[in-house]
Amino acid sequence: EANISKLLMVQICTLIEATIPFRGDGRSMAVKLHENLSETNRKFCLGMSTSTIEETIHDAVRLANRDVSGFADRIDVFIGNTWMLVKESVPDFLNLREFTI
Repeated sequence: EANISKLLMVQICTLIEATIPFRGDGRSMAVKLHENLSETNRKFCLGMSTSTIEETIHDAVRLANRDVSGFADRIDVFIGNTWMLVKESVPDFLNLREFTI
């Protein structure tokens, strides 16, 4: 039986969680993950520092972005899905009054 620390297990789960797109509550995936990871850290006394939590979230976002790098075969589907990911990753884009193209 291999031994893996609770901390490493939680970090792996965080990275996997980040690859599940389109949660749709208007908050960014990274913000939600940060909140959940911080709460898990407190609840289970994992001893993660703020910088460790932030590094884990950074790694999770990088993995999620790589996970969807080849999102569709058709360019119109790819562009549509990419914009959905941008809106999810940057919730400020949901307020259309603040941005123009």
